[in-house]
Amino acid sequence: MRAIKLPLCLLPSAIVSLMLSIHFLRLSDYGWAVLCLLFFTLLLFSRKRWVWIIFQGFLLAGILVWVYNGTETIAQQVSMGEPWGRTAVMMSMVCVLSVLAWLFLRVREVRAHYDGSAENTVTSTVAFFLTFLICSFPQALMHDPVPLMAERFIKGGGWIEIFFLSLYSAWLVEKIIISDKPGKIRGRIWTAFSVVFFLQAALGISGFEKFLMTGSLHLPVPALIVAGPLYRGEGFFMSLLLLSTLILVGPVWCSWICYIGNWDFLASRSRRKPAELPGYYNHIRISLFAALVIVTLFLRFSGFSTSFAVICGAAFGLCGVAVMIRISRKKGIMVHCTTYCPTGLINNLVGKINPFRIRIGNGCIDCFSCMRACRYGALTKISIRKRRPGLTCTLCGDCAAACKDSRIGYHFPGISSVAARKAFLTLVVVLHAVFLGMARI
Repeated sequence: MRAIKLPLCLLPSAIVSLMLSIHFLRLSDYGWAVLCLLFFTLLLFSRKRWVWIIFQGFLLAGILVWVYNGTETIAQQVSMGEPWGRTAVMMSMVCVLSVLAWLFLRVREVRAHYDGSAENTVTSTVAFFLTFLICSFPQALMHDPVPLMAERFIKGGGWIEIFFLSLYSAWLVEKIIISDKPGKIRGRIWTAFSVVFFLQAALGISGFEKFLMTGSLHLPVPALIVAGPLYRGEGFFMSLLLLSTLILVGPVWCSWICYIGNWDFLASRSRRKPAELPGYYNHIRISLFAALVIVTLFLRFSGFSTSFAVICGAAFGLCGVAVMIRISRKKGIMVHCTTYCPTGLINNLVGKINPFRIRIGNGCIDCFSCMRACRYGALTKISIRKRRPGLTCTLCGDCAAACKDSRIGYHFPGISSVAARKAFLTLVVVLHAVFLGMARI
């Protein structure tokens, strides 16, 4: 009986999805026409509770579409002196059918079909809707350049890409929260992010300009996030993007998003046990940052050509790669990110405005397992005994996974460590998915 009842309960949702798809098809909005069918397909083939909740949101959005279009059509008919009663009845019936579809989804047998723990349901649902919402703004408002890759090849394809990015975000946050090895997942998706970024860059350089964000080539050197605007006096897009991540989740740019920082991470992993960096590395870091600012301003006002400035930027980037190969591999520490890169210093300093922190609990027995897991040199014997990581902490969370007694965890004022971790990972995964869709040279 249950096997028969479930398809009957889903039938109104199928009809509503098809009607919405046809509606958008008539408007030549092919992306949303496909999207309506994708939402129902997801509901049909998944048993996740967060999918069930997401589809209910889709039904609510559909009702708003019918109300808006019905109101617009009736207003036009009234202004032209045409009869509008039939339109009002039809739109009302469609809205009633949408409400019935929602009610049928609330039937006990349907609810039982879509299982899943409440905690993972919340994080995945939030991740899906946040990713969809954030990506929707540039998709709807930006036309030059078009931000999403699929839109450049297929009209309306951007909305389909947003759907899959949101789906990826919801799936990933659930996977990483329940995993007992979240550091491995972080490393893999960070590497995948870097591969996608540089693959698009390679295609752009090869002559396929659609793979470049602006249609022109820029040096993919993290230092230029600082030096570029100083030299040009404009072009603060990447700087604002970096600032937004600092405000939302602190210094995670250096452990989740930076496309070149991942190289340093992979280089440092060649040594099993990281070394402890000498204190004078901090002085080197500050000196390099000051030198970069001075040289950049000198190049701007001294009359040197832009080509020469680009060569200097490329040389700085290549020196950074040499630091990874020669020093990060030897030390087992991400020396490029923690000492050489000026963006890393800004992340560590400005990231303190964000309330998310890594905290070491009072029950710590000083086994130093966390120190062996940290590739940023943020955990030394001194900082562990002080019960807080050093300045170079990027909130990657590898130390928390390495702590056998679960004495290390995320901290946010007013909520538990468990809730802080879920909130933090949800925000980070959303940013990762958004940048995966839109981060290009």
